[in-house]
Amino acid sequence: MSASFVRFDDLRPRVLAAVDEALLGEDTAPLYIVRNLFGKITISVGTHVERNARARSTLRSFSATLRENLGAHAASESSSVLFVDVGLLASLKNGAQELRSGVYWV
Repeated sequence: MSASFVRFDDLRPRVLAAVDEALLGEDTAPLYIVRNLFGKITISVGTHVERNARARSTLRSFSATLRENLGAHAASESSSVLFVDVGLLASLKNGAQELRSGVYWV
């Protein structure tokens, strides 16, 4: 799914398509899809994921798919994944909606 112009209202279905394509597993959970302060869609995961080579590879692929699906709404490659303390991630859960097992939309 290539993105030339993507309406804001179409972001969620495109994110869902990317999640389904990426086959994210337990090694990347919990994973939060967040709209950052600049209006770009980013991925936030726990710092424990940073030490897992397979999970980092999965996230790079997922990030590339998001950039393809979301066009200008996606964060750049260098800022698309944010490794965050698990406690901070847990604080997002109340305002999040679970898209798939272990994947949340904030």
